[in-house]
Amino acid sequence: HDVLVRLVSEGVRPLLAVSAEARPIGRVLIAYSGSMESAKTMKWFVQLGLWPKAQLRVVTFEHQVDEAEQLVGDAADYLRKHGFEPEEAYVPGSPKHQLLSYAAEWGADLIVAGNSAKNLLLRRALGETALNLITMADRHLFLAQ
Repeated sequence: HDVLVRLVSEGVRPLLAVSAEARPIGRVLIAYSGSMESAKTMKWFVQLGLWPKAQLRVVTFEHQVDEAEQLVGDAADYLRKHGFEPEEAYVPGSPKHQLLSYAAEWGADLIVAGNSAKNLLLRRALGETALNLITMADRHLFLAQ
């Protein structure tokens, strides 16, 4: 956890954090907020092309339904243009409190998440949701800021 905080705060990005449990990457959950940071993270994930056959689901949290549909639709269109057939989802709750349980319920092997929070020093380096992911996740993470 401390090493990940230091790496991200010093500008190492994107960052692939591997969980203690070995698991092949077959299902990838992309947490997309519509922020520049989440868009860049999704773009890095796609451009690296590490898992071209993975099943993708793009999900957004906390937005009004019509805004969520637009955000997820835009992200899914980008993914389709790069050869993926993503599923789309919306969760009305906070990503900090809902993302990990949603990922587990869907069976994600990897969570792709950016960061747009800019407050306290640690949260500036990572963001509240990313910090929560690092400390609580039991699956692989692809993170960027």
